[in-house]
Amino acid sequence: MYNTLNMVKLMSDIERLLWCIPLSVFGWLIIVSNWKVAYRNIVKKEKQSWIGFFGGGFVGLAFMIFPNNPVWYMFWVAWLIDWGCVPGTMYAFFNYLCYKSKN
Repeated sequence: MYNTLNMVKLMSDIERLLWCIPLSVFGWLIIVSNWKVAYRNIVKKEKQSWIGFFGGGFVGLAFMIFPNNPVWYMFWVAWLIDWGCVPGTMYAFFNYLCYKSKN
């Protein structure tokens, strides 16, 4: 199995961990806030905007650089969990198609 980035090979395990922890914490905070916004938009019909692609991107990057991670290639799962990535984008796209077909 090859490493993801040449830069990651040059980093020690401690450096990877020092990058991984803040990236994952910040990413999960964004993911949770995106899901709160999605709940308010869909259920309560309040109009708010989410932060697109950052939460899943930060958590995915943290998962990729986590030291000695044998399943680093599963980083894309974070994009499926974050509302601001795949689910929210698909919702916005289908919502646009439905709105366009009504007009």
